[in-house]
Amino acid sequence: MLRAIGLAALLVLALAAATRLALVTAPNAATLSTDDWLGVWRDGLNVVWISLNPNELVTVVGAAYSDDPVGKVSHANMQFETSPSGNRISLLAESDPCSADLLNFGGQLIVSDNGQCGGARFDGVYTHQ
Repeated sequence: MLRAIGLAALLVLALAAATRLALVTAPNAATLSTDDWLGVWRDGLNVVWISLNPNELVTVVGAAYSDDPVGKVSHANMQFETSPSGNRISLLAESDPCSADLLNFGGQLIVSDNGQCGGARFDGVYTHQ
């Protein structure tokens, strides 16, 4: 069982590293409109909702879940208002330690967080629902 826990931890670290690498190395896509961001994005149980505010900013709300090898469920939350820059959104809050980077590329949303959003990670590739 201890070996399974170690393998699961390595898999999580590898996924997080691959997600961060995709965010850094992805080429810039064609300019996106705000509408290209809006809606519900899913990666398994994890979900990110992006909606338009009256002030032309977007609100990003997310919920992430993970199971560890012994069956404990962890969760994380994030909520930000921001403005997309091309095909990227960087989420930083002055009073919240949680931050994340989102890349809208080819109809998929690649998300990487800083590990400070709760007990689970948002890292992954999300599809538009």
